Amino acid sequence: MIRYYVQVAPVMIPYYSKRPLSMNPHPDGIHGKSYWVKDKPDYAPAWIPTFRYQDQKSLKDWILIEEVATLAWLANHAVIDMHPWYSRQDKPEYPDWSVVDLDPAEGATFKDVVAVAKVLKSALDHLQLEAVLKTTGQSGLHIYIPIERRYTLDESRGFVEKLAHMIAELMPDKVTEVWEVKRRTGKIRIDYTQNVINKTLAGPYSVRPAIRAPVSAPIAWKELDDARLRPDRWTIKTLGDRLLEVGDLFHDALTLRQRLPAL
Repeated sequence: MIRYYVQVAPVMIPYYSKRPLSMNPHPDGIHGKSYWVKDKPDYAPAWIPTFRYQDQKSLKDWILIEEVATLAWLANHAVIDMHPWYSRQDKPEYPDWSVVDLDPAEGATFKDVVAVAKVLKSALDHLQLEAVLKTTGQSGLHIYIPIERRYTLDESRGFVEKLAHMIAELMPDKVTEVWEVKRRTGKIRIDYTQNVINKTLAGPYSVRPAIRAPVSAPIAWKELDDARLRPDRWTIKTLGDRLLEVGDLFHDALTLRQRLPAL
């Protein structure tokens, strides 16, 4: 895993640079207990840069990934997946990305997730919005809409919430707006609640704590039609070849800046 992160670092770090990091160490492996860390641990090296931020609960020094050595240190301390903020340290309340998490409940298939993603793509096309797409590495898909840093996290969340509500009305057989997991059986939740400070998704190229060490891998929209597509299709063993073959399919997340249309 350390080798994977060191090798993928040149492509991966631009998506994490200047973004506070949430960490979820698994000291006893993927089947052991894990815990969330938001503050830089006392035992972390002094050379790892941090961003000091006062949230509603406390003052924390968040780790920033600016170089390969930080990624290697994190991986060596059992931080399997890396969760960067959607905003950068200079404007923490103003995100670069509105994120959509397609989260299938038990009984829903990945085929259902793909169907919902295609309808979301149609909606975004209609709104003349570009978006990038990646597997979660576990069960669903993540959609990132690159936006200008003029919207607060609340405004970003409100936009995604309205979009999610529209899709839920269009696809009541596949999509639910119910929060309770046990009442979501067989359906997909379009989770807009991630669009707040302190809530994060595993970032692009992050390893996930699951069998075979799958990776959250960027994909092209047309790959939704590939029957071989699975949310955990690429792993730390195969992602390198994938990058050599298709390049960095998430790059628009770094360069595109769009205004959110009124819904």
